[in-house]
Amino acid sequence: MRFRTMLTTTAALLVAAAPGVDAKDLGATVMPRLTLGGRLISTLDATWAEGSGRGDDDRYDVNVADTSLLLRADRRLFDKSVGGAVVGLEFPDPDADFQDTVFFHQVYAFLWDRTYQVELGHTKLRNFLVEFPTLRDDDLLGFTEIQNGFSASNTEEYHQFGNHLALDLFWPERFLQATGYLAQRIETDEAGEVKEEFDVNSGGLQVQFTRPEALRFAGRVRQLGFGWDAQRVDRDGDTWKHAFLAGGVVNLTMDPLDHWEAMAQVIYDTGAGDPDLTTEGGRAAAEALSVVAAVNYRHATFQLLRWKAGLTAAYKDYRDEDAAEWSAVPTLQYRLGDGVGLLVQYRYTQRTGDLADAVGFDREHTVQVGLSFDFETTFNDYIGERQSILNLEHGYV
Repeated sequence: MRFRTMLTTTAALLVAAAPGVDAKDLGATVMPRLTLGGRLISTLDATWAEGSGRGDDDRYDVNVADTSLLLRADRRLFDKSVGGAVVGLEFPDPDADFQDTVFFHQVYAFLWDRTYQVELGHTKLRNFLVEFPTLRDDDLLGFTEIQNGFSASNTEEYHQFGNHLALDLFWPERFLQATGYLAQRIETDEAGEVKEEFDVNSGGLQVQFTRPEALRFAGRVRQLGFGWDAQRVDRDGDTWKHAFLAGGVVNLTMDPLDHWEAMAQVIYDTGAGDPDLTTEGGRAAAEALSVVAAVNYRHATFQLLRWKAGLTAAYKDYRDEDAAEWSAVPTLQYRLGDGVGLLVQYRYTQRTGDLADAVGFDREHTVQVGLSFDFETTFNDYIGERQSILNLEHGYV
């Protein structure tokens, strides 16, 4: 008994002497929900150009651009909302000005609840409304997304990613979403080199009607929205460059096994300064009207998607110049298994007027054949999913 009493007393003294855990630190010991996801897209690309400016320019390469790896960690908060962070790596396009073979394309913190969402950090810019059925989101970048007027580089990622503070407000019963954002787009000098310092330089608003995925066949209209984007650029005395966009997606058929859908988007960019179509920065800052439309067919067996095919057409008119371009892109994805797909795409682009003279050729062809693989897994899921982490990437593949 004496030994047991001594042991109990010693244990009590050790517990009393141990450093206490403050209540405010308890959260640090709660294991967050972890979601790991990724997508590999690898294609063999054959590109050839036709025109009198530069002569033939044939290229053949293996392209792994847009391959990404994503990690999300989040916790349920005291008020029942959810907070967390996302970190993501991506392979850039082959002609990007990055010194490294991968770069951080997603690094941001977030809060969300049923009626709101806040994002703060580096992520995809809110410079488009509709996703089109192309293999990669930058296949028609000059048509489908508002261009970065601060970039004189040919790096497409400078038009797609940046630092931002975004607030989304949701009205779930009406399927409505309103978005406001302040963005810090990447700025370069005239040589295309990224500046060492630059401030918050743009912002915008968007309003959308978006039907949830589970109710996609509950009505004809799946998505309908409009937006405004403003960039504070300083070119030839013009301070602000504004862009206005509108777009939507409709169900052409209501059959989930053999489904047809159509989508369209229009962007009018006021431009800033005198356009110089011979440079990347000049084209990004030029006044232009872009129209993109697509039809997409999805075939499923027992509610399991087996293959889909899309046709996207795009047109862009540079308003102050005798210059225009248009493109047509048929795309096919055939699912070989869960998360594995066979990809085929052809892209034809025609340029006219001063744009053809500036670029050096009038016609460009690109054929792509490849494979894709994607996965997603979650650990310690006690929250309940709001959306797949793969929704951060281009949705077609």
